Amino acid sequence: MDLIEYLIKQGKKSWIQEKTKEELIEIANILAKETKFLDTHTIKDVRKYLREYVDKQKEKIRTVRLITSPSSISTMNSITTLEVFTGENWNAYQQQFECFIVLNDIPEEKKVPLLITKLSTNVYDLLTTLCTPISPVTETYNNICEKLRKYYHPLKNYALYQAEFRSRCQKPNETIDQYIMELKRLSKYCNFKNLNEEIKERLLNGTYCDSVKFELLKQADQPLESLINIGKTVETAYKLVFNNEKEQEKSQMFKIQGKYFNRNHSVIARQNVNPAIQQSITCFCCGKNGHIKAHCTLREKFCSECGVKGHIFKVCRKNKKIKVKNLNVVQKFNSENSDVNSDNNLPIKHIENFDIFCFSNTGKVPSTTLKILVNGKVLEFEVDTGADVSTITLLDKNKLFPELEIKKCNVLFTNFDQSTSTPLGVIENLSISYESTKVNNQKLFVVKDGLPKVIGKDWLSSLQLWPPKFEQRVCEKASKNKLIQNIFEKFSNLFEPGMGVFRGEPIHLLIEPGVKPVFMPVRTVPFALKDKCELSFPP
Repeated sequence: MDLIEYLIKQGKKSWIQEKTKEELIEIANILAKETKFLDTHTIKDVRKYLREYVDKQKEKIRTVRLITSPSSISTMNSITTLEVFTGENWNAYQQQFECFIVLNDIPEEKKVPLLITKLSTNVYDLLTTLCTPISPVTETYNNICEKLRKYYHPLKNYALYQAEFRSRCQKPNETIDQYIMELKRLSKYCNFKNLNEEIKERLLNGTYCDSVKFELLKQADQPLESLINIGKTVETAYKLVFNNEKEQEKSQMFKIQGKYFNRNHSVIARQNVNPAIQQSITCFCCGKNGHIKAHCTLREKFCSECGVKGHIFKVCRKNKKIKVKNLNVVQKFNSENSDVNSDNNLPIKHIENFDIFCFSNTGKVPSTTLKILVNGKVLEFEVDTGADVSTITLLDKNKLFPELEIKKCNVLFTNFDQSTSTPLGVIENLSISYESTKVNNQKLFVVKDGLPKVIGKDWLSSLQLWPPKFEQRVCEKASKNKLIQNIFEKFSNLFEPGMGVFRGEPIHLLIEPGVKPVFMPVRTVPFALKDKCELSFPP
């Protein structure tokens, strides 16, 4: 029976299959301390009871070991992992290390050995230098921590930290949450008396997006948490609305007769272009279709015509066989007093009848601009001689004229590729002036962001700048011709037919045969030798 009890303590069950029914009944009754099984019971029931008994005893033994074993207690209450300090942030690591000591009940005399084992080789070598001539092993825990803190976190002037904090602005690809976290990180050593007010000031003045900054400044008296929530809300709404519209406008802007044009392909590379359109894209490097310059295998080649890297002779602009055209991306507005396609969601009646051309110049010729005073504010417009009216983007309108109302208008824009769109509205009763000319009651149409501010023929005509004047160049040409005619009349003897007025003997130039003549400018005669060089010719 001793052997059976030993096997039960070990959790063994194989002996149950080796015993006979009579032996199993006897063992079961002894373990149960009562007559539990008789000969009428099946061997299957007895074996089941013994297996369950072995499992119960095994579980009891394991529980007792967990409760009474000191090593188990240490395992339950200890942090099994603590990273080695490699020299990145000592203050943060010291806090983790002291928490590790508290949770594991590390005595004072073992703190230094434990800390040394948690330092990398490079850090321990540095600590040895800092403790010279004393060995780090004999130093106290507090002294070692102080030396490492002074080395990795030297004290600096608060003014330097404050200057770095106040010069930090939000980056283009940085969210409001990331910007606030970065400001809090920079404020650790600034010693501000009111940290929330300092962060609030940077949030109001350092925000990258003008739309977000505009909404924040309208409610600048709100506390910091409210301003952060407002900024996050406006930022999310701006990304959902304006970014999508900009991408759609870019994809329409560069689409001409089924082809996409862009000088550096930046728009095409960022968009998922339709496979059918992808085949029509022309590479500026090799001239073939189906890919852009960034993916071209010849982008590292040098042109044999101009020697510039990035294209081949076939597409070189200096190749006279290629007709280089400057591309003006034009957006045409055309409306008639007729029915409008229902896809544009525009009213069918009362559509104003005029044309508008809003363009973005992608050629090499720079666009002409005029600075116009609009309601007391100076705005720079691009001159478009094909536009009937003037336009401004919604972003510029909200920034420059937030108090003016945008009124609805029945206007239809028809693009150069026959697609249609509508302006956002019109601003009325504007006062404009250029130089000494001032006009009131002018209109300005509001369009989506991404387009330039355009001055059309309506404002040009009101400011007496339309039609363009060409008389000045004609007058200059006429005056130039008149000046030439006066020279011919005054020095007529110099322009008479014949060999000139030279009356001396013929001059012979000795030139070796086969020498080609070289054109040389007239040599200047020194003033002191001018009289000696003058010749007197016989009459």
